[in-house]
Amino acid sequence: MSRRKQYVPKKPPDDRVTEHIHDGILYKLGRLVHCRRQPDNRLCRGKINGIFTDDPTGEFFSFLDEATGQHRYAFFRSIIVKPTSANRASINASIVKNMKGIKKDK
Repeated sequence: MSRRKQYVPKKPPDDRVTEHIHDGILYKLGRLVHCRRQPDNRLCRGKINGIFTDDPTGEFFSFLDEATGQHRYAFFRSIIVKPTSANRASINASIVKNMKGIKKDK
C-alpha cells in the first residue's frame, strides 16, 4: 500500500498590508468598524480582515459583516468614526432580524 502525500499548508505572502492610517486614525486587521458597505451603501459593522491601498478606485478594506455573516468591502472614507446611538440601534436591529430568519429556517 502506498503512502499518502503529506499536506504542507502554504504560508500567506508577507507583503500583505496589516495597518493603514486614514484621517489620522490607525486601522489594523481585526479592528471593529462601523461603516457603509459597497455597493449598496448600507450601514454595517464588522472586523477588518484585509486592507487594500493600491487600487485606482480608492483605498478600501474587506470585513466580515456581523449582520449578514458575509465578507464585504467598504472604502476607508465610508467609515463612521463616532457612530450615534441610532446607528448602533439600526445595526443591532438588522442583526436580530437576521438571527430570527435563521431560526425560522431550521
